[in-house]
Amino acid sequence: MYYKVSNTATRNDIENEFGVTLKYPRLHLPSPVINGLDEELLSVITEDNQNQVNFAIWGMLPNNYTGDWETFQQIENTLNTPIDKLSNTTLPLNGNGHKRCLIVVTGYFVTHLHKGELYPYYVHLPKNKPFMIGGLYTSLYDGFLTTSILVGKGINGISQDIHNLSPNAPLIIPMEHKADWLDHKLTNSDLDTLIERNNRSTFTAFPIAKEFYYRNINFKSMLDPVFYATLPVPY
Repeated sequence: MYYKVSNTATRNDIENEFGVTLKYPRLHLPSPVINGLDEELLSVITEDNQNQVNFAIWGMLPNNYTGDWETFQQIENTLNTPIDKLSNTTLPLNGNGHKRCLIVVTGYFVTHLHKGELYPYYVHLPKNKPFMIGGLYTSLYDGFLTTSILVGKGINGISQDIHNLSPNAPLIIPMEHKADWLDHKLTNSDLDTLIERNNRSTFTAFPIAKEFYYRNINFKSMLDPVFYATLPVPY
């Protein structure tokens, strides 16, 4: 499960990279580590508003749900949604009100298991450029948005030598396919094409400090590379 991402991009970084504006620019705070287990907000571009970045609570809820986020997540964790759970025909706008969105981040994290120990890796683009992850979202009765990251097997080109605990990775959507992803007519055939192109992404990864696994640790140097003498996987 992917429950932490990074978004250190500034307002100008996001607006210049994706040709959008921020709906709430004063609320945008770059963060090295966003922990989905703490009911955090993610920056999203939605199917309904493709030229503006909004905020969505990470952990998707049904659009008719009126209870607590934490209660729902204890029953059905929706930080991630497997791609193979989607409709066999058209990506869903179903009874729960799911629509498609793009989640703006500058990185995400994977784990390497080596000789019984876990090592966190930070996955990102050169120069920490922001990129977009495919997601689903719902609009709740009170106007708030909630979202879930789409994950699938082997879809981002990161070596399984590094990410050796799970075959799943977030679905990265390149800028040139932004409009395609947000098109409500997108089919699973179109999705297969996006996934195939996703494997060509130029991501890199390096190990970071194990303090990453502590729930309330979030400081800028968390994203600095760390050398482990016993770790054979290069970066």
